[in-house]
Amino acid sequence: MKPDRLHHHHRRRWVVVAAFLVLPLLSAAMSGCSCSDDPRTGGYICGQSGLNSGAYQQRVTTRQQTLENTQDDIKRKQQDSADLQMKNEDLTKQADQIEKDMNKLDADIAEMKKRIAAESASNSSHQKELAQLQKDAEQLRQQAAIAKNTPGTDAERQQELQRLQQRYNDIQNQILLITGGA
Repeated sequence: MKPDRLHHHHRRRWVVVAAFLVLPLLSAAMSGCSCSDDPRTGGYICGQSGLNSGAYQQRVTTRQQTLENTQDDIKRKQQDSADLQMKNEDLTKQADQIEKDMNKLDADIAEMKKRIAAESASNSSHQKELAQLQKDAEQLRQQAAIAKNTPGTDAERQQELQRLQQRYNDIQNQILLITGGA
């Protein structure tokens, strides 16, 4: 072979060898670089790829939507908490009112018993009826004490209070009938 040709042949062989060695390495390097949508990882090439493909913008949009959803959840939970607090305050007020009504009924029954005792002393013609009313008033007082100390829902306690108040009104009406409305 001629020296020019030999030199050209060696150059060609190096180009072929380089192509066989460099191309697979370059290809492996490019394919081995798995890019993610996280701009903190991947380096410059992945960064450019992420910017050009819109993957980073998609990541920002997704994270922003997640943040908005979380903020909406927090607002809903705060509103639920405020609603529960208001409901709890209403229930507390209702329970306090039932307690006050029970105490008033107890005081009213005590007054009723005094009135029946005074009538018994002054009205000899209705002693039997007044004695029965005294027993009824005492029984009502005991039922009111039990109801006052018995736990239950506000609705149950309110219903029992109404039943006791109705019984109180019935006894009051009987007293009025016996005393002639005095």
